[in-house]
Amino acid sequence: MNCPKEDITFEKILGLRPSDNNHPLLLHKNKNNNHTPITRECLEKCKSNAECRSFVIYFNGVQELENVVDTNTAWFVKFVLVKSCTKLWIFETIPGTTLVGNDTKILPKTLTRTECQQNCLQEKEFSCKSAKFRIKPSDYGPNDETTGICILSDSDRHILPNAYRASGYDDEYFENQCSETYREDQDEFCAYEEYSNVTLMHNDIYYENKTKDSCQQLCEETEIFNCRGYSLVANKKSFDCFIHSEDSKIHGPRLLIENPFGKYYEKAQCINISITCSETYMTVTYSPKMKFIGRMYMEGYSEQPECFVTGRGTETLALKLSVLSTQCGVIKAVAPENRTLMAGTMIVQYNPLVQTQGDRTIRIGCIYGNDSKVLIGTGITITSAPNQGSALINSTNTAATPVVEMRVLDFNSQSEVSSTQIGQELQLVIEIRPADGPLDIWAGHLVAMTENSDESILLLDDRGCPTNLNIFPALTKIVTNDTRKLVATFQAFKFSSSPIVRFSVIVQFCPEICPSITFSG
Repeated sequence: MNCPKEDITFEKILGLRPSDNNHPLLLHKNKNNNHTPITRECLEKCKSNAECRSFVIYFNGVQELENVVDTNTAWFVKFVLVKSCTKLWIFETIPGTTLVGNDTKILPKTLTRTECQQNCLQEKEFSCKSAKFRIKPSDYGPNDETTGICILSDSDRHILPNAYRASGYDDEYFENQCSETYREDQDEFCAYEEYSNVTLMHNDIYYENKTKDSCQQLCEETEIFNCRGYSLVANKKSFDCFIHSEDSKIHGPRLLIENPFGKYYEKAQCINISITCSETYMTVTYSPKMKFIGRMYMEGYSEQPECFVTGRGTETLALKLSVLSTQCGVIKAVAPENRTLMAGTMIVQYNPLVQTQGDRTIRIGCIYGNDSKVLIGTGITITSAPNQGSALINSTNTAATPVVEMRVLDFNSQSEVSSTQIGQELQLVIEIRPADGPLDIWAGHLVAMTENSDESILLLDDRGCPTNLNIFPALTKIVTNDTRKLVATFQAFKFSSSPIVRFSVIVQFCPEICPSITFSG
């Protein structure tokens, strides 16, 4: 190639390779370890060899002599572009695929592949992240360059995974490796999807003796190509770390190979999603940047109305999940020092009817636990159902906390009750142990609710003042050598829709003595 050396670069073509009838020559082969990546070595050898116009990496180590369509290879083609970055290859081409819609700019005349890609690199009106190339039908001669329609886009398959799909082989998808990674909002949720007992077949860089965190950091810091994920293979005390420029979404799960000692981590699309936690609910909020008409639901509960929400274009969605029951698959895990995790698995499904590989699976949860505030709950039923109480802790650090317990007792027998009748005299007791510890307590925001939190009533406000003395009085503090507790005597009541009444309250710790609360009424 008679051109400046700095303009020589490569195009990486995935899923397609030249026929072996072209009599290829061996460029490089690993002698001792077939699993060690050779991408960089081959690129350097081909770039320095004037006779090398392209090369193929066979990731499975086998040359297939018949099929040209081959997902176990990567075909690197040397060509000339006025480029804007120093990546080892500038465009990634995936024949037979397309990005549906998102046609930011349709170029007015037919172009060659190289001209289409050069237009993407030189686009000034927007950041061109990908291009679609539709081959123009023609009787091409042996020396004719293929031409077609070129459409530039400010999106790519990572930003819009649900828009990327298979097409005919007259469609080609070009992805600009020089465009900046899409991360408009630093508060967005960005994560890696984890795949257990598998690794990705196509490896580009290999590191020995790494931890999970250090391998992920190497992926994040890779500059010679865009790292899409990494694989870990456990050995005696550490991991073998493999860095990937591809992901499983290109050709589906066929690129994942079973490995009982392996895990594969793939970069997922960043989405504007957040979780807020209260004493009764875990609320997941999703603000889509583009039109969303799919569904957001808890795994296994897609048809239960309280467990899903439906997209309404770009409107913000909120999925409100009770943490005081096991509905929607929310489960509780209790750790030492009164720390409790309420968690479940949520699906963000972009199509309203079916799941696709571009959908997101997200593990969501709230951790409760603090030496300052404690959220505790208990419950009774007006029939003979068993007690279904729970203890949740809301925390900002991991310091050891005292033990706090809330119970409902029969006023006369002082025994704990799990069932009662309307009007029976009961006592709500909130007790801290040890009684002679350095902390005092007060409580507020006491809520009574039905089993599924469909109905609720605020009994004490945030200061601890009663909202209706006819239903529930103020708490009284009792301190002796053996106990330190808050007590309120009330008559049993119930909601019309459910026989079960649950209680939730926020308890505040104070050094030595909590200030007294005054209220009117």
